[in-house]
Amino acid sequence: MEICAFAPLRIIQNLVKSNHLVSGSKIGMITSEGGSIGLRLEAEGGGNYGHHMSKCAQNMMGKILAIDLKPKGIALVSIHPGFLRTEMTAHYAQFYEEFGAILPEEAVVPILTAVANVDINGIPGRFVAPLGSKGLGLGVHALPNSYLEPFGELPW
Repeated sequence: MEICAFAPLRIIQNLVKSNHLVSGSKIGMITSEGGSIGLRLEAEGGGNYGHHMSKCAQNMMGKILAIDLKPKGIALVSIHPGFLRTEMTAHYAQFYEEFGAILPEEAVVPILTAVANVDINGIPGRFVAPLGSKGLGLGVHALPNSYLEPFGELPW
């Protein structure tokens, strides 16, 4: 919880307080579909409680903080970067091909595009997947038609 939810909150609050984030600023918060209650399926199994719970808390924090920042003219978007091929996901390597895992550097441009496209006049605190269905793992089957457009909004 400290790293995923409280630390980003404290950092952003201090950046606002010190006027480093002002009206017109945009925040892209990297989170995970792992914190989406709506994407959890029985077929995926349980476990990994700390990760899922902390990401769920981060997602909620991002939503509430976005609502609080909107009157200040600061936009925040929560971003699931995709299923990344990293040391942290190595125990899921058997699913890399099936679920379209990508290298972290391949996620950079879509992430930056999501931040660039966040609109202060839109819904505050959207939770988006710049790669769409690609990289949602088994959770993709919890979506209507098992599909999500690129930059589509994920369920909480």
